[in-house]
This record gives sequence, C-alpha cells and structure tokens, in this order.
Amino acid sequence: PAVARRQAPFESRRRLKPVVLPHPDDAERGAEAARLLRSPSACRPDPSLLPKTFSLQVLGRLDDCEGTGADTKPAWLRTPDDIEPVALDSAAADEIISDLHSSAESSVEVAVQCMRGHDCEGRPAASQDNYSVTHTFGDTTVYVVCDGYGPLGHISAFRVAQSLPKFVLDALQLDELTESLEEILISGFDAASKDLIEYVSEHGLDLCGSGTTLSC
Repeated sequence: PAVARRQAPFESRRRLKPVVLPHPDDAERGAEAARLLRSPSACRPDPSLLPKTFSLQVLGRLDDCEGTGADTKPAWLRTPDDIEPVALDSAAADEIISDLHSSAESSVEVAVQCMRGHDCEGRPAASQDNYSVTHTFGDTTVYVVCDGYGPLGHISAFRVAQSLPKFVLDALQLDELTESLEEILISGFDAASKDLIEYVSEHGLDLCGSGTTLSC
C-alpha cells in the first residue's frame, strides 16, 4: 500500500508527489472516508499522539470537518495544560507560530500558508495538505509538512502531522541517545508509516492509492 513517503533528511531535493491515476474504487474509498469523518473523534487530534514532553503544538485541521471549509486552513492549539484542543482560525495560528519564534529570540522566521485548491472545472476542492509545529522546552521545534494524495490523502496527512512529532520528540528526550539525529528522523518516518497503516486498518479503510508525502 502507499503510505507516508519520506525525503532523506538534510538533503535538498525537489518535492515530488506521486501521480495517482483514477481508480474504479476511488468513489467507494471516498465514501468510506466521509463516513469516518462523520465521527467527531476522527476530526479531532488524537490525545495518544501527544509527545511526552512539549510546550505547544499548532496542528492544521481536517478540511470539511466540523464546518472548516475555509479557503485557508484553520488549526488546533494543544498545550500540556489544556485537556481539550483549542480551535483557531488560520490568522490566529500564524500569529502564535510567529510569536513562538519572537519569544525564543530565534533568527528563524516562520509563517504558514495552507489553502484549498480547485478541481479541473474550477470548483473548490478539499485540502489534502496539513502541517504541525511542535515546540518543546528549550530551543527544539519540530516542523512537519504533509501533502496528501488519493481518496484518503486528507486523513493520511492529518494523522502523520500528529504522529511524527511524537515519535521524534519522544526519541530525543530519552536519557541516553543511541541514535544520531538523522537516524531518529528516519526511525520516526518509519514509525509514522506503520501507525498510519494500523490506523486505517482499525477503521476498515483501504489505503491503496492514498497516502502523504512528508517533510520534517
């Protein structure tokens, strides 16, 4: 099955997205995805995918879920002090991300722009892309950008934008690091792929022809 595809860390590469040809089963897979997204819990962040230690996370929301069909992607804000995630519009999410780097006195400037596209007939299409910015205490921040494709692309991107920061940050916070940073990232990509396969299998979804490209 097509799952999360990784780019080798620390290498400059063209961003490649698989070409997915239409398949007779795509309509059925799309209907399965729509059925899953009618469940409120599927549209919200998974608490089990929070890193063990972090200070703040901004996560893009699923398009067309809970009435989020805006041109720019709204987001969720998660902190250790809030049991439930807080809904943000895109402007508020971008402001929080900008303030995060201002307060850290970082020379890095970060902005987010994630917009829905249009189909071949010019009609608005659901955004299959997603992102997350996860900051832990100190100067460590994990940035994840997902480009979903196929009937379950939006679900794949939403899941992986949550799982990868957890796998990477949990590994970095071990008392004794046995892997280099590059090895931790590669292991995180592999774990995110495995988690995505398990997630769709638990919900009876067919991941064939779907997945997400991923940069971190």
